[in-house]
Amino acid sequence: MERLAAHPDGFVLGDTLVRKQTTATLLKTRVNVQAAVATLQRERPGFDLRTTPWEEIADLARRLPAAQLRPLQAQFVNRDLCQEARRMLSEADFDQRRLGEMLLEHQRQMREGVEVSHPRLDELIEAAVAAGALGGKLNGSGGGGAMFAYAPGRQAEVKAAIDAAGGRGYIVSPRGGVTVEVE
Repeated sequence: MERLAAHPDGFVLGDTLVRKQTTATLLKTRVNVQAAVATLQRERPGFDLRTTPWEEIADLARRLPAAQLRPLQAQFVNRDLCQEARRMLSEADFDQRRLGEMLLEHQRQMREGVEVSHPRLDELIEAAVAAGALGGKLNGSGGGGAMFAYAPGRQAEVKAAIDAAGGRGYIVSPRGGVTVEVE
């Protein structure tokens, strides 16, 4: 664990109120990505999902079945986004807009590549962005459940938008301890 210099605030958690099947959702993704990784490791010794650049395996990966290629490529994009976010949040002063863009791109990968989003998740994220959030994404395994929006200075408006869109919004803040505010 490493303490990062940045202290982003302005998060709103949104519950879709949709029950999900976490194990089944994760299993589908894992099976396809594991099969793709096994093929790449067999065909390209030294391949490592954590460090190998996409450009080095792109031609080989494009020969994979679509059900393996889509989530594999999404894993690469998400890996690179996470590495960029870690570098960015290592500085106390960071680009809030870029963080929002990165969250939205991650969500796009989860929806289109990994295929674990849910229409309700996408609706709540769209409502949050329309209300002023800089970005948002699903939280957890997808398939329903929760999302979060990054909305510095616009938390109340984003919570209201999530509620109006049929979810349940909660303003959350990274601080020591837990407090519950009752409206």
